[in-house]
Amino acid sequence: MSTVMKIPEFELTGQPDDLTNWYKRLGWNPDTHMIDPTKVKVSVNTNKCLMDSYTNQFSREIRINAMFVWMNYGPSVKDMPDDEVILEDGWIVEHVNNGVSRMDMEG
Repeated sequence: MSTVMKIPEFELTGQPDDLTNWYKRLGWNPDTHMIDPTKVKVSVNTNKCLMDSYTNQFSREIRINAMFVWMNYGPSVKDMPDDEVILEDGWIVEHVNNGVSRMDMEG
């Protein structure tokens, strides 16, 4: 089952922590959980806003590398309202050992 929620109030600062802080505002605790960004859905406009804030902090020469990072760790895109985010079941999973999730160990 998915959870649809309004995107929490969040300030984009153009700093490397923007993406991490955005996930924390959604409920992620990096000390206890891992993220599956394919299970976090936002609109095309929201994704572009977040991606631009993240990638624009880098020099032109390394911006393409930042975009590859975004492709791996940024949220997925869906046709939906700009002010909402969909958190699908399993978007965060509990850490067990050194970044291996309980799901990985059981399944």
